Formats: sequence, C-alpha cells, structure tokens
Amino acid sequence: RGDINEINLRRTWRRLPVWISDTKLVIGKPALVGSSYIRNEFIYIGRTTEGSLEVHSIVLEGTNSDLFSLSGFVAGNIEAETHKQVKVKFQSNDHNDLTGLDVRIRVSHSEGEDILIQLQGYVAGDKTSSEEKDEQAAVS
Repeated sequence: RGDINEINLRRTWRRLPVWISDTKLVIGKPALVGSSYIRNEFIYIGRTTEGSLEVHSIVLEGTNSDLFSLSGFVAGNIEAETHKQVKVKFQSNDHNDLTGLDVRIRVSHSEGEDILIQLQGYVAGDKTSSEEKDEQAAVS
C-alpha cells in the first residue's frame, strides 16, 4: 500500500503535458535588507504525461522587469512526473515599486503556445515588517 502503482490508481487529477503552479504571482511584502527591499517567490513547472517537456526559455517582460530577476530552472528538459523550481526575486530601493507593476514571466516550451504569468505586488499602503517595528519603536 502506498507504492507508485497504488498512488497512480487513486489519482483524480488530469495528466498534463505542461503545468505551472501560478498564472498570477502575488509578490508579498519585501524585507529591508541593508538599503534594498527584497522578496523571493517561487513558481513551479512540471509534466505529468509520458515523454519530456522542452522549456526553451523562461524570461521577464514589461516596463518593470528590471526590478526582478529569475534563477534556478530557466530552460531545459522536464521528464514525466517531475517538476522544476524557478526563483523570482524582487529587489529595489523603494518597496512602493511593487505598486502598479507592469511585469510578467513568459514560458516558451515545446507543447504549444507560450504561458504568461502576471506579477502583482502586495496592496499599496501595507507596511513591511521592519517599517511597522520602526513606527512602534518611535512611539515607545
């Protein structure tokens, strides 16, 4: 009980030649590290059908793409029943740069049309943890 054959028999979700963890990625509150605000998020891409998926490229697009970087898996093969992780890093001197973002991730692959993942910042006016602590210290 619990071997791969039994798990496959219980599987209720569809098999897909390509799947992505998110079609919209919300970037949470960044942390102030030195003089920069930084936030790391992750997306996952995988395949549940036979054969392999060729990911040609995973790139950033949009007028705010310079605030982000991608690392980890950004091109290559993904075999059946496996997945890969992509790190999405926001870095800026101003956490307000997350307001009204024009940035998306384009995934080009062998199974058809490119996949677009829209990036969205946390709600404007929210304070980062370090800002809230600074305000509390100022009141004390």
